[in-house]
Amino acid sequence: MFEYGFERDRVGPAGRDHLVVRWWIFLYTPGLNLRNQRARLGVVDRGFHFARGGRTATEEEARRLLSEAHTDATREAEYWRGQPSHMLGPAGQLVPLDEVVPELTA
Repeated sequence: MFEYGFERDRVGPAGRDHLVVRWWIFLYTPGLNLRNQRARLGVVDRGFHFARGGRTATEEEARRLLSEAHTDATREAEYWRGQPSHMLGPAGQLVPLDEVVPELTA
């Protein structure tokens, strides 16, 4: 899933009337499409998510920021492709990494 775009705000945010264009980009790719997970079927792979957005003063600036975000998404997807998606649990089971993030960062 890939969505992106920009639109003019109907009403500018209070105190920031010069930021009148909203832009956004969202990319979701299932893990099976980027990593060879065939050996792990039945074990959830949360896939690759990339979301960015903000406000700017002009449509040209929104286009530039969208282009930069798209470049970042491509680079991050390539890095993500080579990363493990699971770790082994105490009984040898596969555990999705996002379920153990608090333990990994402690």
